[in-house]
Amino acid sequence: MRILLVEDERKLAGAIKKGLTQEKMAVDIEYDADSGLGAALSEPYDVMIIDRMLPGSMEGLDVAKKVRDQGVKTPIIFLTAKSSFSDRVEGLNSGADDYLIKPFAFEELLARIKALMRRPIVVQGTTLKVDNLTLDTISYEVKRAGQLIELSAKEFSLLEFLMRNSGQVMSKASIIDHVWDFDTDILPNTVEVYIGYLRAKIDKPFKNPELIHTVRGFGYRLGIFLFIFDRFCASGCSGIFNGLDCFFGANIRPSNLHNPGFSYNGFSNADLFAPIAWRSIFSAFFCSHFWHNSRCTANFG
Repeated sequence: MRILLVEDERKLAGAIKKGLTQEKMAVDIEYDADSGLGAALSEPYDVMIIDRMLPGSMEGLDVAKKVRDQGVKTPIIFLTAKSSFSDRVEGLNSGADDYLIKPFAFEELLARIKALMRRPIVVQGTTLKVDNLTLDTISYEVKRAGQLIELSAKEFSLLEFLMRNSGQVMSKASIIDHVWDFDTDILPNTVEVYIGYLRAKIDKPFKNPELIHTVRGFGYRLGIFLFIFDRFCASGCSGIFNGLDCFFGANIRPSNLHNPGFSYNGFSNADLFAPIAWRSIFSAFFCSHFWHNSRCTANFG
């Protein structure tokens, strides 16, 4: 999770960053309103924490208004010493999602951040779940098939990001933007290295289908596509595969689809995870079935 913190009190900003970093979050700090607005509009963040009274050409309220005017929907938490009812109403009406009055306990700030991150419809509660893989955002426990998995802080952040976006192809750039902070030196193969670390811990030790997939030329997807596909194949649909064999001149079977070297009609195994590839395959197959019906004797019962 990547956080933008706009706070002019450097000691407080440093303490907040230290605490959030220990909670496995990446934090970027800006110390005035103008640079804070620039970062908010140019970088992708999961949560923004903005002090209401800031140096610069505007105050925190204006930063929030301009961010919302530009269509940015990232949750915003205001930090402020202004505690009156009218101040809180004004802050929330400017576009903020939450309002925390100074002084505050770090635990409360952390709880509010996690509460905001639970708001998307695709995330329910504090535990993320994909197939038999679970990630607890409170206890930081990761389990697969009930077995506890030890992850480093960065591995945990990467897995959390992939699970929050399960089923979607996430590019390397998107992963870097959400898992590493702006000042971190990222090597060209950093994402591949950490994806490899995760695979070694959540995929390879288990007999279950792999959850982390490479979508060649696009990025990575976390999901159970092959698991669903294999169950479909095992449900008596062999006639469809016999027809595919005739059309492609290849042995289309689940076991081959797990084989990285397998390819058919220009489609590699990696292409399996791109939905457009399968739409193309089946569209071409069913259209051509009528042309090849005399040569293809597959039983489509």
